[in-house]
Amino acid sequence: AESVQTTLKECNQKLNRYEDFEYSISNHSAWVKKEDKYGFVDNYANEIVPCTYDSVCLSEMRDGLWVVCKDGKWGCVDKEGKVIVPLIESSDCTLKSIFFAERL
Repeated sequence: AESVQTTLKECNQKLNRYEDFEYSISNHSAWVKKEDKYGFVDNYANEIVPCTYDSVCLSEMRDGLWVVCKDGKWGCVDKEGKVIVPLIESSDCTLKSIFFAERL
């Protein structure tokens, strides 16, 4: 029980560096916000994608992909921060619209 308490305490200390966060059970990770930019952390609150994005589409976090926005362009990154779908101009932040537009 002590190791769980220690882990939770360490996670809380790491998360205190951010203005806001929301955990995604399905992705075993959380988006975090720092200085009005968004990034992602793992289950242990270790930063895996730096806070460089202007927005994230919370309803579209699934299958190990996150929909992100930077400079008005939407795309998808994976859990390592690798761009899977290049950021493109889009008025809709759904995975469906981004994948469809990317293939045109």
